[in-house]
Amino acid sequence: MKLAAYFIQRVSAATLVVMAILVGLSFTFEVIDEVGNAGGGYGFVQALAYSALAAPEALVRDLPLIGLIGALMGLGSLASSSELVAARAAGWSLRKIVTLACVPGFVLGVLGLALAQFVVPFASVTAENYKSISLGRGELNQSVRGLWHRLPQGYMNLASVNSRGEASGLRWYEFDGIRLGRAGQSQRGQIVPGQWSAVDTQEVQIGQDQIQASSRERQTFAIDLGAGELSLSQVDPSLLPPFALWQLTEQLKADGLNAQGPALYLYQALFLPLSVVCLVLAAVGFILGPLRSSPLGTRLFIGIVVGLGFKLIQDVSGPVALVYGTHPMFAVGLPAALALVLAMAMFRRV
Repeated sequence: MKLAAYFIQRVSAATLVVMAILVGLSFTFEVIDEVGNAGGGYGFVQALAYSALAAPEALVRDLPLIGLIGALMGLGSLASSSELVAARAAGWSLRKIVTLACVPGFVLGVLGLALAQFVVPFASVTAENYKSISLGRGELNQSVRGLWHRLPQGYMNLASVNSRGEASGLRWYEFDGIRLGRAGQSQRGQIVPGQWSAVDTQEVQIGQDQIQASSRERQTFAIDLGAGELSLSQVDPSLLPPFALWQLTEQLKADGLNAQGPALYLYQALFLPLSVVCLVLAAVGFILGPLRSSPLGTRLFIGIVVGLGFKLIQDVSGPVALVYGTHPMFAVGLPAALALVLAMAMFRRV
């Protein structure tokens, strides 16, 4: 048990060092980039604050590379000091070594999923608001504009809805088959989950041979969505947490709309632990195989090349899946599957 804990500790320590280095580099480059956008009340101090708020997003994005290089460094140090040989001599199987090596990577992936759900959306939105206020543009608009929602027999258009659920410019159209049967409008309303209400409405009923106009003080619609769910449709999916992405995907599917974009980001978040583990397996295969006695620089170079190749495939497969309409799970799973195939090839050599 002590040997297993020591093994995990060495790999985890190397992973934490790699994380600190990569996050530090990402933060430095972000500050340099933001200083170039300085102007008005946005200077070096504000660029530092913005970059610090953007750091969690960069961390989650780089977690697969961190897991890969961390495993290469940690296992490489164990191999260089012949501690892996000692573990095998103590009766450890290859399966046990692989399992223990994957523990820090899996924990890292779960941590990334938690950050994507609870930290990254808040930090990213706060960063953009802080930058906008510092540049004198004011706080970013929190209202949704020009939204269309599908009704059971028609459609509703909302000119704007703010975060409190106050709506303006409501227009709805209901159809009888392919013929417009009823249309109405209201200048203001309230969006509450389960009950949308329009105030001071004017409506026309279109019959076969006549059009009848009417007005009401208040009219309600049984729609389960609230202002928060409506706002998801106009937010950059990359800034949404996994649960909100799932809500948006289900909402778009229910409205008969294309949900591939949000679904792609959802699967990328959910598959993050698996992606990290697959790259860690590739690292284990390299260390037990061709890189067992290689110097630190060689292991670092191989880790960067494999990690960047994984990132390139991931960045290309997503847009390709959106263009050709393939399932987002295929685009997200392809890089992890290739890393797993590479790991299996290394294990066969061992």
